[in-house]
Amino acid sequence: MKHRGFLRVLAPVLAFVALTLAFSALVFYSQPAVAGDYYVLTLTREDTNWYKVEYTYNPTYYIKTYYCYEYVYYEDCIWDPDGGWTLYGRIMINDNWYDIEGIYARD
Repeated sequence: MKHRGFLRVLAPVLAFVALTLAFSALVFYSQPAVAGDYYVLTLTREDTNWYKVEYTYNPTYYIKTYYCYEYVYYEDCIWDPDGGWTLYGRIMINDNWYDIEGIYARD
């Protein structure tokens, strides 16, 4: 009989702790709602301001940038389609952001 009284007191405390932990995990480990989408692309430099997106077949995609002279060879880069001032967004190559002039496809 003593155990029932103990459980009546302990059950709400355990429920509160469980809900607090669940809410904390939801808030601290989820992406913020205002953040845009980022995509990881593997790039190789083809020419001045021209980068080939690797692992795309039929068609092959190319990215043309404004004033980007970074040399990359099969390196992962971050593409932010909503960032920058251009229609195509911006891309992070070697920890620097560059605006994209265009994205082209070739068969």
